[in-house]
Amino acid sequence: MNTKLATAQIRVKNWTAIIQDRNQSGLSVKDYCAQHQLSRDSYYYWLRKVKETLLTESGFVEVTQPEKLPVPETTTADPKEMMTLTFRGMQLDIPISVQRDTLSMIVEVAAHAQ
Repeated sequence: MNTKLATAQIRVKNWTAIIQDRNQSGLSVKDYCAQHQLSRDSYYYWLRKVKETLLTESGFVEVTQPEKLPVPETTTADPKEMMTLTFRGMQLDIPISVQRDTLSMIVEVAAHAQ
């Protein structure tokens, strides 16, 4: 096994335990780091690394939102060219021309909405 990789895995494991201990302690990061003689910069660095590792291992990736989303121009569509989906008390008016994968995504997200 690669020595650097093994060392990194051990450090992530150790910092995971430290982060869990800090969470369970109820102390602020500042107070916990002071009590345990840890650098706050190191704590936050390893917190980020632990999160990245957990996301990678789970198969998920972190998605960040763009700073500013483009605002689509609003157009009044002909009601004959629209479909209405109604479920769980929600009503969605969607253009018939919507792409299949987009419609699938809309339905999936709406199904999980509360």
